[in-house]
Amino acid sequence: MGKRETRGFILARVCPRAYAALAGCTRVFDRSVQRLSVGALALAGVITMVLMFYVATDVFMRYTLNAPLPDSNVFSQYMLVALVFLGLAYAQLRKANVRMEIVADLFPARVKSVLEAVTLAAALALFSVMAWKAWGLFLHSVRQGERVYGIMNVPVAPARLALCVGVSLFCLALLADLFRELVSIARRADSEERTV
Repeated sequence: MGKRETRGFILARVCPRAYAALAGCTRVFDRSVQRLSVGALALAGVITMVLMFYVATDVFMRYTLNAPLPDSNVFSQYMLVALVFLGLAYAQLRKANVRMEIVADLFPARVKSVLEAVTLAAALALFSVMAWKAWGLFLHSVRQGERVYGIMNVPVAPARLALCVGVSLFCLALLADLFRELVSIARRADSEERTV
């Protein structure tokens, strides 16, 4: 952040060291979340390729050799879980998730920022509960050795781990966006206060 950006922010004027520490932590947090979400997205890309070859092989084996791959539906479902949830955080950081802005566009920028912060906080609360429950289910699966019984008795834990990691990263992305939005609201309020 340049001097011009921080000049009007109250915390920067009142306690510059605290502001510098907060700004540094926020930047480190943002970069960490971005790197983790890019890593999860890369893993989702690899899983997409594996899924594509797996399904193509299954179709080939089923219709040409009349010998389908065992438990192919279970593996495909697990890979789809990983694909969906590992990409959530990256989509959130790029603002690529589905958004409804019809009503929000009617309000001024300050009200839109507050609505965005409230929405991010609500989503963070909801997905934090989802992550907490998902981690509990994952640990239960590991302890119990839970499996989908079929030809290969496929373990459930890897799919649940992908769900846990994806939702947890999504929570971190929501938190990063919420921090950015709150700083934006504070800066806007301070600049309006200075102009009055």
